[in-house]
Amino acid sequence: MAVKVQNDINIRKSKRWNERDDAALAELLRKKVKEVDLAVKEAPSPFMRSKLKAKKTHYKAMSAKVANGTYNGDIIFSEMQAAAALRTQDALKYQRYSNPAEGRKYVNSYEDMDFDYESYFRKTRYYGMFLPIMMTLLVAVLLAFFLIGAFLPPATKQSLNTDYGIKADTLFYFKLGANEKDFSVANDGNWPDGDWKIGEDGNEQVLAQGVPYIASGETEPEDFVLLYTDLGMRTVNVSSFDVIKAWFRTKMLSKVRIDFLEDSPPFQGSSWFYAKYMASAEAAIPNYRNEDGSYDYSIIIKFVAGYGTILSLIAAFVLGAICLLICLLRIFTYTTRKFHVLHFLLLFFSALVILLPAFMAMEGTDVATAFKNYFVFDHNTFMDDTNNSLMLNLFAFIPAGVALLLLILPAFFKNRLKRRPSSVPRGNRPRTIKEQEQEMHSLAYDNVRRAYQMRARR
Repeated sequence: MAVKVQNDINIRKSKRWNERDDAALAELLRKKVKEVDLAVKEAPSPFMRSKLKAKKTHYKAMSAKVANGTYNGDIIFSEMQAAAALRTQDALKYQRYSNPAEGRKYVNSYEDMDFDYESYFRKTRYYGMFLPIMMTLLVAVLLAFFLIGAFLPPATKQSLNTDYGIKADTLFYFKLGANEKDFSVANDGNWPDGDWKIGEDGNEQVLAQGVPYIASGETEPEDFVLLYTDLGMRTVNVSSFDVIKAWFRTKMLSKVRIDFLEDSPPFQGSSWFYAKYMASAEAAIPNYRNEDGSYDYSIIIKFVAGYGTILSLIAAFVLGAICLLICLLRIFTYTTRKFHVLHFLLLFFSALVILLPAFMAMEGTDVATAFKNYFVFDHNTFMDDTNNSLMLNLFAFIPAGVALLLLILPAFFKNRLKRRPSSVPRGNRPRTIKEQEQEMHSLAYDNVRRAYQMRARR
């Protein structure tokens, strides 16, 4: 069916179209639909696939219009004219970038892509290396805090504690005392890390590491000594690594032995978290019911808090290792600005490591008093008050602080868009980009207009 003339002013254009052109256009559209079907299967990305599907739908709609004769020949003529103008514009742009040595590579690299992913995702993604490098360093500090207790020499730890009052690897420390609050240890000179008694000169009477203790009036060292009564220790520090080491002493791993870990030197020796809290908690858990059949909640709470502290710290360490790997990968890709579930979990388990030890020193079920005595943060107040037996160290907030920074840091960094290979320094630009585009558009349409005028004259 021939095209019905809709525009009397441009009737000369419509008269060029006849039934043979209708048939050729219908056949051409059917071929284009098949070609697009093949291109959809070979599309390299979902974006290109959706774009091709939209084009296929458009071709089918055009084919239906051609079959029914419900289209305007003037529109087809205008579309062909515009397509010719765009081809001329692309040719001019290609010619413009083909003169420099790298211009052709730039044009070819963007030949099949008209979507700026970086501009679209810059609000939800950070492209750069500074932020992931900073996050990598923070995670490294977190992991170092968990492991420093295994590798820091005892003399260095004691020197930092005595000279500067810094317990760098300590999560919390408990107070020693007479009788049941005292511990018997082998007299081999491997003393635990902690505070010692104050001498008459006002300084701590620290015993040298590796030297057995010989009581006054004795010539030979005894096999075992008491920390508080004989050596004069007032507190014992519990590090993150000491809590991890306590896991291998518990009944949970009584039938499982990890040889390459438990045979290594850092895992040798006593775990003071297990000796002070977990041993008594595991011994008391079979008697979690009273004589009248009711539950003894203090025994249950201490048992759950002890295992919760150990497993939460191990979970935080594993999550920290995973976050370190992710941050290293982000250096070479991008950093998401969305809250990451791993950072939430790291913050959650780090907070549990801070809070759960308070239940271990709880008397009965008085939770408020236990937390009040646990969060003292003043060493002199802790030592003077006889009700205090366990105190949290400020360095224990390092894992939770690092996890919080990993959550919020991506929101404070701004993207710096990449410089294109075709960019020209501002001082060397003869005219603005907008003026160049306008000139290119006008030149393209002028060339097409002159070509149709020359054809009409013929």
